[in-house]
Amino acid sequence: MPPRAALPDPPVHARAKAAYGDGLGRCFGLRNAPALCVELAGRSTFAATLLRCDSARAGVMNEIPAQDVYLAALHLTAVDNHETWLAGRLAAARGYEPGALQILDLREGAAVRLAGPWEALSLYLPRSLVRAVSSRNGEAVEHLACEPGVADPVLAHLGAAVIALLARQPPSRALLRRVAMATCAHLVHAHGVAPDAPTRGHRAGR
Repeated sequence: MPPRAALPDPPVHARAKAAYGDGLGRCFGLRNAPALCVELAGRSTFAATLLRCDSARAGVMNEIPAQDVYLAALHLTAVDNHETWLAGRLAAARGYEPGALQILDLREGAAVRLAGPWEALSLYLPRSLVRAVSSRNGEAVEHLACEPGVADPVLAHLGAAVIALLARQPPSRALLRRVAMATCAHLVHAHGVAPDAPTRGHRAGR
């Protein structure tokens, strides 16, 4: 069987480079996507964006521009088929349950094709932030990775706290910083991969 062609549909391009807030929302055809951001570990930005896509996005290829960051997507609703493309090639096509985690390494860009309505909390972690949190916690972490779809109950609870903060405008900055630091520390500890360690999952999880 011949390999599938890369990115067969015209992608929807972002109008902003940063993969959070409106920059990420526009990748999915959304306006005013709810988001919070805070500077941690110096001047590294941590951000959380709530994505709510309806059935009108089904079948559309949503492209996220390349940048030196990770996106940790906490799925909030069940989906039957969710395609993830990295560097123009299909990396994963599978369903996800609520509370499932997927980590994307955006160094070569990514694209997502939905099969229907979808809701997720996207967490934006620059590589510099991952390294800073790793160093602060005395851990040697080269990158973040997980098997796509892995259940992470701790992150699900932290995500619920982030969503509660999104509902409070303006949110408490002190509380936001604490929740953001706890979220980063958990992701680095639970899904951080040390240099020369075997890769977890496959490229869709790196």
